[in-house]
Amino acid sequence: MDRYRNAVRDKFDRRASTYIHNYRLPRSISQDAKVQRLKAAKAWAEAWRSSAVLDLGCGPGVGLREFQMSAAGGLLVGMDLSMEMLQVARVVCPGATGLVQADVTRFPLASQTFDLVLSLGVFGYLADQEGFLAETGRVLRPGGHLIFNFPNKDQVFWQWRKKAVTRDSKREPSPKAFSPRQVADMLERAGFHTISRRFLVYGLAGNKGPQAVLVSRLAGRILGGFSLGRILGRSCLMAARRSC
Repeated sequence: MDRYRNAVRDKFDRRASTYIHNYRLPRSISQDAKVQRLKAAKAWAEAWRSSAVLDLGCGPGVGLREFQMSAAGGLLVGMDLSMEMLQVARVVCPGATGLVQADVTRFPLASQTFDLVLSLGVFGYLADQEGFLAETGRVLRPGGHLIFNFPNKDQVFWQWRKKAVTRDSKREPSPKAFSPRQVADMLERAGFHTISRRFLVYGLAGNKGPQAVLVSRLAGRILGGFSLGRILGRSCLMAARRSC
């Protein structure tokens, strides 16, 4: 497990200096997906008025910066395995209460501290998803919320894409895919109740260029919340509430 964790850390250490460009002017569908999932997560969270926010796998700090207003005057903490990413986050979000280098399945944080935990682009890279959810439940206050995403195994093209993912994973770690039902069951066992989900539909018109990005955005808006999104969406964004 330590070898795998170190490989994930090294992968994001190498990408830290350029990763933030994914959010500035997306030129590919994978870059734009990061922007769209963050917008959707922020839209959900605005209704909850959380005063203590934890971003697990905060990367270059873009999510922290977007959630600063939600936690205005409160607690805003970012955690990441990559120290290189945290150094970028210090510049991007100087208003963060704290930035912590740690494994996101073992939090050096007090129990029942946060109202909201955000974790985007992380779940599929974990070696222990159940441990992650247990720790998230521990640091959340009763009734607190978790927003996270994962590659969607139910997508109709997943078996075809799986070959490319398997090939890529021989060079460096690639995220594992899960069905929404699998993840909902994990959440229930960890003491969460799923309250919302949205599928990110992209790649229907190529992988790069303005046209591909535009088609992906339109498809996501039209199909993301419906059952058809489950078989077309590459990624699933979920929101869950910790039981009281």
